[in-house]
Amino acid sequence: MALEKLFKVQERLWAPEDLRKKANLQDYAAEYRKSLEDPEGFWGAWAGRFYWEKPFTKVLEWNLPEHRWFLGAPPTPSTTPWSGMWKGA
Repeated sequence: MALEKLFKVQERLWAPEDLRKKANLQDYAAEYRKSLEDPEGFWGAWAGRFYWEKPFTKVLEWNLPEHRWFLGAPPTPSTTPWSGMWKGA
């Protein structure tokens, strides 16, 4: 199958340089470290980049085995189309 051949290809395909410079995630290792050290701060900061009709009041409530994210906000961050969902879009 053609798909199986794609999985075996060793060549890496990189995004164009100008696109990489505009990427939201510039330093994966640093962001990953932040996500482990301060999960609520990390995810709260990323969620803050979205438009929320009503802002969340708490990032995470964890009562094993249950957990809830972005308390106080509607279940989806936006009722607008995806194209305008990011702040500044």
